[in-house]
Amino acid sequence: MCKNNDKFYLQDRFNAKYRIITDNIQTVSTIYNHKNTEISFKNFIIDFLRIDILDENIEEINNIIRKTKSSF
Repeated sequence: MCKNNDKFYLQDRFNAKYRIITDNIQTVSTIYNHKNTEISFKNFIIDFLRIDILDENIEEINNIIRKTKSSF
């Protein structure tokens, strides 16, 4: 069932929906927070960074990348 294009969610008692992304190769599921999270990197020493893009359009993706690059 996870091989189709449907989106899957867990819903909590406050009706917040947490997106579930399945990986059919390693059989790993990732549950994402229902709110976007943004933190400042100024207090961290970072060599690598991972950004998960789920449903954002190209303008939103470019904005995320621009803001992330300016944080370093």
